Amino acid sequence: DIPVSDLQEALVMVEVWEGSVSQGSIESACVRGEVRRALAPYNLDNAAFRISGSESLVVDDCLHAASVHRTYAQKNAGEFRARLSSTPIDTSYLKYQLPSSAVDPPLQCNLLVALPEEDTGPAKTIVLVIPFAVNPSLHGGLVDVSVILSLPPELDGLVRTSHKAAFSPQESRVQWSIDSMEAGSTGAIRAILKSSKGIQNRDTTVDNIRAEVLYSGYPGTSYSGLGFEVGFEGDQTDKACGIHSYEIAGG
Repeated sequence: DIPVSDLQEALVMVEVWEGSVSQGSIESACVRGEVRRALAPYNLDNAAFRISGSESLVVDDCLHAASVHRTYAQKNAGEFRARLSSTPIDTSYLKYQLPSSAVDPPLQCNLLVALPEEDTGPAKTIVLVIPFAVNPSLHGGLVDVSVILSLPPELDGLVRTSHKAAFSPQESRVQWSIDSMEAGSTGAIRAILKSSKGIQNRDTTVDNIRAEVLYSGYPGTSYSGLGFEVGFEGDQTDKACGIHSYEIAGG
């Protein structure tokens, strides 16, 4: 017999929310989901999985249009059979894409830049602020949050920051690592940086600053509201293991 714990490690469902922000507005966003092969044991050749519907008709319609791997997955009466033996570790059995309008952003943030007045000569310091707000409806909030600032090389010193940060002048990068953010929480990450030679071209310096925020959602939840069940092949619904290692990520 194969333990249920081994079965739970066989497949994982992943959703990724990805968006870009400019001047305080989301310019583009997309949500992608897939069911992947995970740490399947050697003695488990196949597993069955099913995706349960959400409360959104748009999301459910997109699920009907999902692409299924022709070789390693078959669908029968709403249930999928995933082949595990002799499959690559990065196999995706099912993929779907959702419109951004169907899924609220899990995190909203922006990048604000402030420079001293121009009549004081070449600026020596610059203030960077990243305000953020976590979706209050997001179950469990966010975990493993990483905020990365990519800088132009003239910003070669970190004066101070509101949160503990790792600064690499060689890579022109500041990075913050935050264990978790609660749903509905708001705040701002601030940093003051300096230029040893002074900032000669303000517009160019500002244009070359980029911020990237990476995070994971709380395990066992999804952005879309879709559920994930996995069981041994031939099991009835009530014998499925239910949601197990459901991962969500975003940036």
